[in-house]
Amino acid sequence: MRSDAGPPDFGNLLEQVASGDRKAMAILYEASAPILYGIVETITRDPAAAAQLTEGVYLRIWDR
Repeated sequence: MRSDAGPPDFGNLLEQVASGDRKAMAILYEASAPILYGIVETITRDPAAAAQLTEGVYLRIWDR
């Protein structure tokens, strides 16, 4: 978990994730999943679908 109050450097996190860094993936997920989920839930109006789609996004990021 991040100790400072500033926003994470998403570009740097994505580079680290691309190299297989699990901790960077966890930080990326913690920092952005609630926001993404909220957007998807607003669009779909379906919490279950929003959760599944959000999970799919992060699985795709990890697999790349």
